[in-house]
Amino acid sequence: MGGGASSKTQVTPALAVATRGNGAHFAMGGYSSALTQYAAQQSFADGLLMVSAGAASTSVFTQNNLTFGLYPPAAVYHDNPLAAIAAAAADVDANQPPASAATDSQSPCFAGGGGCLASLRVGFIQADTLFAKSQCANGEALGAKHGFEVARDGAGVALIVTIPKAPTDTNEVDDALRQLRDAGVNVLVGCTYLSTTKAIIAALERLDWSPLALSVSSSVGTASFAASTRDGWWQAEYALGPSPWHRTVPTVGNFSGMTSADFAARYAARHNEAEVSYHGASAFGGVAALVAAIEAAGTLETEAVAQQLAASSLREFYGDIAFDAHGQITVGMLVLQAPDGASSSTHSGDPEMVVWPPEARATANAVLAFPTPPWAQRRCRLFGGGAALGATERAGIRYIEDGRAYIEEIQCS
Repeated sequence: MGGGASSKTQVTPALAVATRGNGAHFAMGGYSSALTQYAAQQSFADGLLMVSAGAASTSVFTQNNLTFGLYPPAAVYHDNPLAAIAAAAADVDANQPPASAATDSQSPCFAGGGGCLASLRVGFIQADTLFAKSQCANGEALGAKHGFEVARDGAGVALIVTIPKAPTDTNEVDDALRQLRDAGVNVLVGCTYLSTTKAIIAALERLDWSPLALSVSSSVGTASFAASTRDGWWQAEYALGPSPWHRTVPTVGNFSGMTSADFAARYAARHNEAEVSYHGASAFGGVAALVAAIEAAGTLETEAVAQQLAASSLREFYGDIAFDAHGQITVGMLVLQAPDGASSSTHSGDPEMVVWPPEARATANAVLAFPTPPWAQRRCRLFGGGAALGATERAGIRYIEDGRAYIEEIQCS
């Protein structure tokens, strides 16, 4: 295991010391595509197979044939989120209830009469890192795949704006989002980390800009996101994002014999009731796949185990573990969403739910809440009327019950 204190200059010597000093036969990569890019070079130079449970950029795995990853390729992170949004917009067009009283934020996705899906324009904001840029680089292709118009800059290039991973200058984030807003973006894709996501959501509220959907990576489904939401971060409600795993998926692992719920419970019992996110599940899945490959090979010899791992097809609670030609897992992403009310003190259960694909939903009501209501309507629903809320309109908020969409009328004044 090579951590290197989050330093590119330290990760390779740290891994070398850890593996050589302990006579390791295999290596486990830590979190971060940028760090694993270097760690994988070191493990390969030492003739070791590496299992990475924390890297998604494909460039990490194309360096050699001895590195295997338990995260799907970064380029497909937002594939399923955009598929879910497109399906929700199509559902609005097919099943839109009668239009509510007009608000200044109305679009075909609120007002009825069809045209919601056709009105969607996607734009991208990315953190300035290898992992985030690997996601957004494929954004234009994913947008086109799911029928979205892609926002473009003055040169006709797909509009992708870049901000720091952990922004400290609010003006920088505001200016980046203004570019997307002014280009008519109404579906915002964030190739992000939680620190980036928090800065983006805060800026959206400052700008009073309410995209119809917000998809952010490495955020929804993490323990820190859950903790912040439970602590009253209502602004995160309606945000959605990709995740390779969630504790509610009922698959039983053929190697481990556990479900995701079993794993989460055992993790909590071992770690002082701490919640486990996909980071912990992917590490367990990687070890399970490696041990299964060792047993199949009947040896600890690197090439023999690598051959078994490359050919593996292992059903585990983490997902169906098989690898593509580059050594990355082929499992598709789940789409998680923080539902309306997740930040309430009366909310029970997880602060996020699986909303896509349909077969992975825990309940029939776990349907993507779309479109996201404007900020004024959300404040109205949470806090009531008043000029300080900026809400002088009648709020028409779509909600889901028994798989059907309804409009809720709330008077704010």
